[in-house]
Amino acid sequence: MPIERLQNALVVCIVNLKSRNLAKVPSHGMVLCGEYKDGSVIELLEPPAGSKAGDVVTFEGFERCPLPQLKETKFKDAEGKKVTQTAWDRTLSSLNVSGEGVARIGELVFTTANGKVTVPTVKNGIIK
Repeated sequence: MPIERLQNALVVCIVNLKSRNLAKVPSHGMVLCGEYKDGSVIELLEPPAGSKAGDVVTFEGFERCPLPQLKETKFKDAEGKKVTQTAWDRTLSSLNVSGEGVARIGELVFTTANGKVTVPTVKNGIIK
């Protein structure tokens, strides 16, 4: 994605992830993008018109109660390998873009006080 597309863009971020180094720079969150499974198109999730930095994304029927930082869970997988995951890691597979270009977790729509979070042209895609 060209840097020009990111400059001054309103984006949807996950901000309570454990800090990790990306290209030797500490990263404290993740910008979400919608894309086709084959990676042919990747676009930023777009908050609805009228949104501003700091607006909160909610999901109908769920009370918002985020942890300051997602906790890691350690376990062994089916092959006996040690695995470390957070709730975010377990959620990734259910993130999707509907046929109408709406961002969702399963069937739950990403919503702000101004409306639905969308992806400009990706339809029936995934979110990463």
